[in-house]
Amino acid sequence: TPCEHVEKMCEWKEWMNKEYPNPNNPNQNETYANLRDTYEFCEVPMGIECSMAGVDSLEIPFESFAQEGVTCDVNSGLYCDASQLSGFFAVCYDYEIRVKCCWEECVTPTVPTTTEITTISTTTTTTPTTAETTTVYTTTQPTTTETTTVSTTTLSTTTATTPCEHVQEMCEWKE
Repeated sequence: TPCEHVEKMCEWKEWMNKEYPNPNNPNQNETYANLRDTYEFCEVPMGIECSMAGVDSLEIPFESFAQEGVTCDVNSGLYCDASQLSGFFAVCYDYEIRVKCCWEECVTPTVPTTTEITTISTTTTTTPTTAETTTVYTTTQPTTTETTTVSTTTLSTTTATTPCEHVQEMCEWKE
């Protein structure tokens, strides 16, 4: 059956860090081609975040600590070329990346279901009253008050999603 309503869904994948630079291997290669044999992620990521391993990328922006020769690119991943670093100990930092993957999903709208629950509660209160006659006798007669409360609660259910069959990943490059 054809899909009536297609919705674009996106998620950020886990942080990926395969290489650990050292003096014998000073470069850092976190490119998609290098990561694919260890991690699963979409063929064409729609976004990338690069960070130094162990640093909160929301607290400290990547640009503030990225070394010379580091490329963080949504088309290929991250690469640090240690030959472009200056100084005696030219080793790249340990970087990690994560990518944003998007896909399309067929969403089947459902008719909202409404359920009404009616609660009726009755409260009976008895209050004694006292009356005196001309003789010395006292009599007590109860007075009864009855209160009825009606409340209605409405519950509703809305949308269900089902995966699409025959939907192709569609990507659009923005400048």
